[in-house]
Amino acid sequence: MKYKGQIQLMEQIITLFFIIIIIVFIIFFLTVWQVSRANVEKNRVEQRRAMNILKRMIVSEYLVKENSMFDDSKLTSMLDRCEDLEKLFGENWFAEIKIINGKNDIPCSPGVYDTNCNLWTYCKKKGNFTSYILPVNVYRKVGWIFRRGIVPKVYPAYIKVGVYHETKK
Repeated sequence: MKYKGQIQLMEQIITLFFIIIIIVFIIFFLTVWQVSRANVEKNRVEQRRAMNILKRMIVSEYLVKENSMFDDSKLTSMLDRCEDLEKLFGENWFAEIKIINGKNDIPCSPGVYDTNCNLWTYCKKKGNFTSYILPVNVYRKVGWIFRRGIVPKVYPAYIKVGVYHETKK
């Protein structure tokens, strides 16, 4: 009889031990699940922000001639004005507009109108990002024809807008 009390006490201790292990496992599982949900939501917010910036850029009067048709002279004039663009679209983003012409990338220079360049880059930094690409057109004034003035041409291009991932400090 003396051992029966000890056996019951050991059974209760073992049962309590397993219950505590199950509770710790449930707490750990719920914590991991919440962290993964927070990461999914963070990615979703970054994707929405990148898409919102893209939508706003293709209609911005500072960059386009008409919807989805960028004016190369406006693009060139805004190249060195990242601070001004960040006031419009927020911080930690970048944009690239590239004419699809089969040539190597020839970056456009700020303040220099060059009809040979085919890549405009805004606010680009190093880092991980989420981006979207959309086909657009670029309106260019190519050259002079005698008595007719400047000849406009429209080139197929794409715009790539990205939002940088926040880094933990």
